[in-house]
Amino acid sequence: MKEIAKYINDKKFEAKQPVDFNVTENDLAGKLRAVVVSGYGVYIIYDCAKVSGSPLYIGKAGSFTNEGFGKQDLFLRLTRGRQEKKSRKEYFKKKMNDTKRKAIRICCYVTWKDGVGMLPAKAEADLIQLYYDHSHGKLPEWNKSF
Repeated sequence: MKEIAKYINDKKFEAKQPVDFNVTENDLAGKLRAVVVSGYGVYIIYDCAKVSGSPLYIGKAGSFTNEGFGKQDLFLRLTRGRQEKKSRKEYFKKKMNDTKRKAIRICCYVTWKDGVGMLPAKAEADLIQLYYDHSHGKLPEWNKSF
């Protein structure tokens, strides 16, 4: 969606190299480690067959408290996080199989670095609002709630 790309560009978020992950692969962590070393921000998942289309999922990594950020940066969120009692890798594979997709592209954007920037929750909320506004009142397909 061009609105999401414009928002990310306007906010000057640090874009990491996108990572493609297909249903037959097993080393999601290795692929992400090469490009997403650390950082707090948002990630957007697309269908590799429709990368210029609508996101499948918009998420964030990094919850802020009065003591600072927790330990779950982008890399840890995407590799050690769990969803539906499955590892992210297994969850992504299940979603690809269930929706008959062969591969996904994970795009990560650092929104907070060295005490400067936008809190990931704010960036995620803005991106989901943009999606909602331009998708006739719907969330991205893999987002269950917001």
